[in-house]
Amino acid sequence: DMSAPFDPDQVLTREWTAYTLMNLSDRDVRGDSNVRIRDLNASAFPKHVSAAVAEGLFSLDENERFCPKTAIDRNEALNCLGMITDRINYEPDIGSTADYDFSDDIEFTEETPLETDEEHMTALFERNADIRPGQYCTAENSEETEAVYRIRDVAEDEDGIHAEIEPAKAEDVFESIDAENSFVVDFTTAEIIDALDGTIIQAASDNSADTADPASLETLGYVKTHEINGYRISYSVTATGIKAEVTKKTPHGLNVTGNLMISSVKPSYRWKTENGEIRDGFFKMEFQSSENLGAQAESYKQLYGDFSRVDPKNFLGTIRNLFQEKNEAAEITLPLAKITVPVPASPVLTVSMQLQLTIRATGKAQLTLTQDNCIGMEIRDGHMRQISDCDLKANASLYANTSILGGVSADMKLAGMPLADITTEAGATAKADAVIHLYDSEQNHTVMKANDIPSDLIDDLADGNENVLTCADITAYKTIDIRLNSPNTLAGRAGLSRTIVLADENNGAIIPGINGHMENGHYVSKCTRKDREKAKEEGPVVESDQIRIQTYSLIADPGETKEIRITALPQGYSAEDLVFTSDSPSVASVSGNRVTAQSEGAAIIRISTADGKYTVSCSILVRHKA
Repeated sequence: DMSAPFDPDQVLTREWTAYTLMNLSDRDVRGDSNVRIRDLNASAFPKHVSAAVAEGLFSLDENERFCPKTAIDRNEALNCLGMITDRINYEPDIGSTADYDFSDDIEFTEETPLETDEEHMTALFERNADIRPGQYCTAENSEETEAVYRIRDVAEDEDGIHAEIEPAKAEDVFESIDAENSFVVDFTTAEIIDALDGTIIQAASDNSADTADPASLETLGYVKTHEINGYRISYSVTATGIKAEVTKKTPHGLNVTGNLMISSVKPSYRWKTENGEIRDGFFKMEFQSSENLGAQAESYKQLYGDFSRVDPKNFLGTIRNLFQEKNEAAEITLPLAKITVPVPASPVLTVSMQLQLTIRATGKAQLTLTQDNCIGMEIRDGHMRQISDCDLKANASLYANTSILGGVSADMKLAGMPLADITTEAGATAKADAVIHLYDSEQNHTVMKANDIPSDLIDDLADGNENVLTCADITAYKTIDIRLNSPNTLAGRAGLSRTIVLADENNGAIIPGINGHMENGHYVSKCTRKDREKAKEEGPVVESDQIRIQTYSLIADPGETKEIRITALPQGYSAEDLVFTSDSPSVASVSGNRVTAQSEGAAIIRISTADGKYTVSCSILVRHKA
């Protein structure tokens, strides 16, 4: 309203908030509310203030005053904005209308093609058919619905009349469109097609979307194995939703299950065009979705071998070489199902959906995502605003690089001609970067990172090697993208296309509680792996007639490491000639002269010369740790 200009830098008052939001809501602001406001005359916008109070956006103080000139609290202002946005997005005034007027400038032929080739955009008519370039014809398309085509050129031979065709544009065919409706989808009445091979999972039903019989609540199971890297896909359909599940087991034991479920789908649309121009457009999809990814790897030691005695300096390089040879990460994008929904009271109008699932897993992980979606757009006076409300909740338990992305596309077509479309992709990506702590014989500490190998693989193979400790740096973030109106839609050709990124790695939308550092499968606030205390300098090893050690009995807690110090050796032998063994490695393991307590019990550590001529023993008691 140019008669009421404002300065963007001025303090936002209660009356300006009421004025702005009531204009945004397009509500009636006649000002004839029965609510008593004592200081209404003090406002420059009394009708807007009265309407805002009547709508419940604002409350009055104990003296029935609005206080129009008072600066509004930030939280109260945002709360009012959220209330109005919800009312616009979720409570549009949608009726049930379906009026379509064809343009006087187009001519439809009464001839029907014998066959149509959508790939090459050709149609074959009978030889005596009366068709001419510029005419329009109708034919069943690949989605088995009636579509309108424009005939570009014709040529005749012994087979009949061959016509070059192109998809018709709604703005050319219809003089005006006045259609609106809102309904909840009954999936048991929809046509559902396997997007991978065109198999009809479920044929369309004659039941209207709002009068499904109780039998439609029975679950339909559909299972078919596709030869796509060994993935198996299954579907289940009920009246309220559809679920697609993808499973795979690799030859080396990685079990992966991913699923996408769409339910409680409610399309709403209002479409008014005149002379090819969009006067009023509204297309919205509300639905609930959930994605789940589970990946469980069997024991890596069966595949890669025992790394407990590998020299720390060779540990990472050896694993990396083997991993490149045997890596079988699960990574694939699968188009799942095409769904055509019958629209009540308007057979010429269709709403279609397509599902897609992208999964990636390299090791142990579990990601569970649920969200309430409200996506779409509204067009007024040649301008578009997006509707994007996606409340995504996520839980994750992981030790590998993992991601799952569920894609849902929806379009609205009139006689096969796209008016508008929406595509949303939502999911989560989790990264687990392995951190390896290596200790040499002098207890020098080296830290290395390996983000190209699953953390659970490194952790599994490092088990039992006292000089290799592993950690993982964990990050996880949500991803939500929305694309509105592709170029082949009426709204897209009108320049009303937009891409919105609601959440990604860059804007910091991280799954709460998942960021952090992991040690031994548990999250810690910071890394606790530190330099080990180096052994103190001791006196020289003396010559003797036998092997002598500093102490002949040790006591330790599980996880604690003790050192056996040699004080004397027979003539002609050095420390390199000694062999250390444990009679019970499950209680106490030994590596060189270092003994690591494993579990409660007792063990004997024998120290012998390589030729077996000299032997000495040391006992170790591993206590029960409270």
